[in-house]
Amino acid sequence: MDMRIPKRHIVLETITPGANASFVYRVFRQPCFPFQWHHHPELELTTIVRGRGLRFVGDSVQDYAEGDVCLLGAHTPHTWHSRPAKGQTVVSIVIQFLPTFLGEAFINVPESRRVVELFERSRRGLVLTGGLRRSIAEQMLAMKKQPPGSFTHVCALLSMLDEISRDGKDARPLAVSDFEPTLSKQASRTINAVCGMMNARLDEIPTQAQAAETAGLSPQAFSRFFKRCVGRTYVEYVNHLRIGAACRELMETDRSVTQIAFDAGFNNLSNFNRRFRDVKSMTPRDFRRLAISSREQPTQRHKDTKALRS
Repeated sequence: MDMRIPKRHIVLETITPGANASFVYRVFRQPCFPFQWHHHPELELTTIVRGRGLRFVGDSVQDYAEGDVCLLGAHTPHTWHSRPAKGQTVVSIVIQFLPTFLGEAFINVPESRRVVELFERSRRGLVLTGGLRRSIAEQMLAMKKQPPGSFTHVCALLSMLDEISRDGKDARPLAVSDFEPTLSKQASRTINAVCGMMNARLDEIPTQAQAAETAGLSPQAFSRFFKRCVGRTYVEYVNHLRIGAACRELMETDRSVTQIAFDAGFNNLSNFNRRFRDVKSMTPRDFRRLAISSREQPTQRHKDTKALRS
């Protein structure tokens, strides 16, 4: 396996709204979501119209699927990741905005108190569930009918932020703790390359010693470096990565638990079961049963969703 660090974009992403807009509204269509561990000073509201894979937010690694909606705080490290499939594309809607996108006065008026508190909560990343998830996804789709830079867009974003800020139970934190990356460009390139290499193939994830050598650090220095950048130890990150892949297989296929365990990179079933319980607080078989029983019945899709998926 080639252990050289490939050239990749730096983690800090620069976002520029259009000349006539105070924030970014974009619809992305692409073959897959590439792994790119990054952050930016803008908050980000994202919904997945089509696609599934793993979502990385701070120290959280979870599977996602169509309908996923998240609000990420300023400088919250994140990436969505999926594997390319022939003839398929992924579609997402992304809104990115600075806390002060309406000016400094906005965050200081009493009426904005709840929304400003939401901005702080979102530093850990928030995944939306239940009726809140459906409502926000529909509103983000509806914004496609109006051009970016319109007053309707501003009103829609404010309405969504107000709605999320008022819901305590359906806006759940993702990361255990919030942290702001303070990395040099070289450190950003290094951690992005190491994590990208880890995500490339689960059966060929480099050992921590190999990753340290790739990064040009001693094992002790690499351990500290990785924990500071990602929020988890190297071993914890690998386990969450493999468990996330196993969860997708448990939900989407009827393959045996043993087959899934070995394909996810675990060398024996008992170790897989133990690690799975550590992460999901249930056995793989219980997870599969729960996923099957809670699977939503097919429903008539919103016409805007059909248009975006075509």
